[in-house]
Amino acid sequence: MSVAMGFTNCRNDDMEGIIYIFLYLISDFQLPWTIYQPALTNREINLNQIRMLRCQPEVIEQVTQCLPTIRLQAYYRKLITAEFEAEPEYDELLSCFADFRKFSQ
Repeated sequence: MSVAMGFTNCRNDDMEGIIYIFLYLISDFQLPWTIYQPALTNREINLNQIRMLRCQPEVIEQVTQCLPTIRLQAYYRKLITAEFEAEPEYDELLSCFADFRKFSQ
């Protein structure tokens, strides 16, 4: 998210990207901002505008609500509010995915 806002990439951005990929795979290949694809194709909006949409509180809340477990939702909220220098909690994310795996069986 920091890159979308014009800042330098941080380690948490990679973790955020993993969550978006996970969400994309479990939600019929959709993310909240994919509804803007036709407007992007028609050049009514540009990619930078879509990147900024990802940073909007309502989109962040929409992503949070789409995540399948409360624990993963909490991890995502913590991740997007983490300080730039914060070290990602890699084991926590793996544990969240393990919970999802148990939940989905």
